[in-house]
Amino acid sequence: MVDPTAPLLAIVAEAVPFLRIDGVQRRDWCRVMRAARDPRIGPWRYVARYTVLDQSTWDAPGEVLYLVTDAAARVRLVGESGSRLKGRWKLAPMFELGTRRPMGQRALFHSSAWRSIEAAFDGGEPMPFTVSAIFRPQLEALCRREGGVLAGALERARAGQRDLAHHVETYVCGLVACGLPLWNIAKTGSKRDPTVRVDTTLHPGIQI
Repeated sequence: MVDPTAPLLAIVAEAVPFLRIDGVQRRDWCRVMRAARDPRIGPWRYVARYTVLDQSTWDAPGEVLYLVTDAAARVRLVGESGSRLKGRWKLAPMFELGTRRPMGQRALFHSSAWRSIEAAFDGGEPMPFTVSAIFRPQLEALCRREGGVLAGALERARAGQRDLAHHVETYVCGLVACGLPLWNIAKTGSKRDPTVRVDTTLHPGIQI
C-alpha cells in the first residue's frame, strides 16, 4: 500500500529553513489597513521572538510553497505564494489598540494565518516553530523525481490550472484526513483534492 504521506516527507527534506519562532511575548497590538473590516487589523495579542535563519531565502522572489514545523517535527501550517515569501511572512508595523498610535516597532506577521498561529500560542504548542520554503524550480524537480501525486500536481500546473505550489498545497491539506495536525484546517475543505486518495488507517498520529 502506498503511503500518502511519503511525498510530504520529501518536501520537508527539500525545503530550506529561513525563519524560526523561538517564543512569544504577550502584548496587545493591531495593524492599520485601508479597509475598516480588513481581518488583518486584529486585534493581536502576541509578539513573536524569532531568528532569521536565511535572509536571502526570505527575500527571494518567485512562486513558493512554505511549511511550518513544530518542536516535535510535525507539519502545522502549509501555504503558498505566486510571487514572494514576504507577501505572506512580513514584519508589520504595530499600532496601539483604540488610539491607533504607532508603537514604533514591527512584529512578525502572517497575512492570513496569524490568528491560527496565535491560537497555537494560547494552546501551549511546543516551540520552536521553523518556517521552511521551496521555490518553483526546486519544487518542480522534486515533483518529477517523486512522481505519484506530485507528478499529478505538476501536470495540472502545466495545463494552466493554477500554480504548482497551489496544487502541492492542496495535496498537503488533504492529509488532514489521516491525522496531519494543520493549524490552517479551515482551508482544507476548499483545498482538498478529490483525486488524491488518502488511507486514514496509515499513520493515525503522523509526526512529520
